[in-house]
Amino acid sequence: MSWFRVDDGFHNHPKVMQAGTPAAGLFIRCGSYAAQHLTDGFVPDDVVKTYGTRAMVTRLVDAGLFVRVPGGYKIHDYLDWNPSREKVLAEREAARVRQARKRRDANGQFVGSHGVTSPELRSMSRPPRPEGLPALRGGQPQSRLSVVNGFTE
Repeated sequence: MSWFRVDDGFHNHPKVMQAGTPAAGLFIRCGSYAAQHLTDGFVPDDVVKTYGTRAMVTRLVDAGLFVRVPGGYKIHDYLDWNPSREKVLAEREAARVRQARKRRDANGQFVGSHGVTSPELRSMSRPPRPEGLPALRGGQPQSRLSVVNGFTE
């Protein structure tokens, strides 16, 4: 998950005051879009049109918060305050590698919940299927649960 960073003085910044409250809302939505989709501040025309009106967009451009570019708009100074796509992806990969290392034991085996390693998981046998219980896809037994007084037995 990425975050779109907004300064705590955004609410009364001269550019925001010039653009007005509805246009400021459009700016925030477009910033959130850019952060989620890792566009480095680019917002396509169709997204801008979905979120706001032509008047709101004009106010953002006139205030210097949006810059018109082919196919959409660029959020002014987006990369001065928000991480680039490249940086976000590098941080995600570093987190993935770090978490994978933590999930391995001293022998390099994957350790699942409760400290059970992958070979132990493979060697564990399933309990026998109760007689008369139909098998589901892949031969997995179907459990029969009954609810008594709102609790599963």
